[in-house]
Amino acid sequence: MTRSLTTAQTKALQSLQRTATRVIFQDSNYTMSLIKAELETLESRRDQLTERFFERSVLSETSCLHYLLPDKLRHSRNFETLKSRTVTFRNSFIPFSVIHYV
Repeated sequence: MTRSLTTAQTKALQSLQRTATRVIFQDSNYTMSLIKAELETLESRRDQLTERFFERSVLSETSCLHYLLPDKLRHSRNFETLKSRTVTFRNSFIPFSVIHYV
């Protein structure tokens, strides 16, 4: 799926979060530090935000983006996998979201 951050930026942010939790919770590993800090991984938070955006901004019939769904998907909640000829399209926002969030 296309994201606003590059892979390098994502890795840098994840590394920064790991380092910060290591400094704050010196006696714990990364997973335990996240639990103690009541945090989630950056990937998990990004996925939750993407799913929430998809539900509110695309699936909602009042959304101006709702028309981006193919007609057969717009009028029913029986979503099937969209056929695509390219990996780029298959990993784009709408097909990715239909596969992962519906």
